[in-house]
Amino acid sequence: MNRSKMAFSGWKVLALCFLSQNLAMGCAFGSFGPLLSSNEQFFGITRAAASAGLSCVLLATAFFSPLIGNLLPRISIKSAMIAGALLSALGYWGLALFPSFSIALVMYGVIGVGICTNAVLCPLLLVNRWFVSDKAKALSVVNLPMGLLVVPFVVGHTLPDVGRFTVLGVLGTIPLAFIPFILFMPEDPAHVGQLAHGATGSPNPVATAAGSADGESSTIHDILSKPAFWFFSLGMGIMQGAGGAFYAHFVGFGAERGVPLATASTILSLASVTGLFGTPLLGWIIDRIGPPTTLIFTALIQALMWLGMLYIASSLLFMPVGVLGVFLLPMNVLQGALISIMFPPNSTSRALGISYGLQLPFQFSLVPLAGLIFDKMDGYFYVFLIISALLGMASLSFVFMTSMMGGRTQSFKLRGNLH
Repeated sequence: MNRSKMAFSGWKVLALCFLSQNLAMGCAFGSFGPLLSSNEQFFGITRAAASAGLSCVLLATAFFSPLIGNLLPRISIKSAMIAGALLSALGYWGLALFPSFSIALVMYGVIGVGICTNAVLCPLLLVNRWFVSDKAKALSVVNLPMGLLVVPFVVGHTLPDVGRFTVLGVLGTIPLAFIPFILFMPEDPAHVGQLAHGATGSPNPVATAAGSADGESSTIHDILSKPAFWFFSLGMGIMQGAGGAFYAHFVGFGAERGVPLATASTILSLASVTGLFGTPLLGWIIDRIGPPTTLIFTALIQALMWLGMLYIASSLLFMPVGVLGVFLLPMNVLQGALISIMFPPNSTSRALGISYGLQLPFQFSLVPLAGLIFDKMDGYFYVFLIISALLGMASLSFVFMTSMMGGRTQSFKLRGNLH
């Protein structure tokens, strides 16, 4: 059979990207909150110190993103994803086996590198190779938060019965089981004699693994010379740091309000349930009004929900959490969509990696800062108040970004409608 007549392989790639993103991101962020108190007891540390684990995940993701993003166009994506899966497995098993908190912080960093590769950069690069039109819709499918829906619920309900070691051992085995699926994934349409979804012309059999049929590319200087890129990275850094603080501290916030562990973990999973609807919803919105405008109101709504959690009864916490999930979970879709209109396809992994590097201060600091304020103020009130104010600043930063981008703010929408 002529390979060009085969069923479009991009759907299989999309499914594998969905699994890769959910296994890497869902296991790390979904398990951290339910395991927080257990980690405090296991290592004999404070809440602020235990919170630093997630900061190390975010720090490693942000620090290695520019390096890996610059490397990816020149290496096999399969090799990068297999390495990411192995690192994730090493990180979880290291947390399970070693009683030293210093080693644990290193293991969290190792997990962060796995997230950087398998949840952030490789899925975006694969979507850019396989989809010319409907890119936001494809990214929304990849980022459907099934892992963040399932993991907090499962960990919160099984941890008291099976213990910390078993939970971490299972989390460490999952990425190893995913490796065989990576081996059979086609990296590029040209490699199987096909065209990307929405592309016209003939398959290019000599295209490289980097997809260099389109030779346009942006240098590091080109990327850093755009003021809009800096405002984008500032706003996204705040939103990413706030998201990490939410997953790290909401269960503790619930306990402060008298909500049991299992119930708080279930409410945390609710954010992922609503994120299942929010991710395709924002993909649909992005295709119509563009990523910049979507970012502005996304940050503003998140700010209002953080504030709202302080002023409602604990029995109604599911309401702001549910709304927050709609706009919190699709952040990777928003990042990928914005980068896709700001830079040419061959530069997306490099630009996104650099952006993650610029986001590093917020990603690293907000989670332990929240724990430190909790320890000093003996409560979460000022933690949530400060994060709400920061998210308001993020929305303002996106306003500046949008004004600097000018006519390009709608180019993502128009590109999708051309095909």
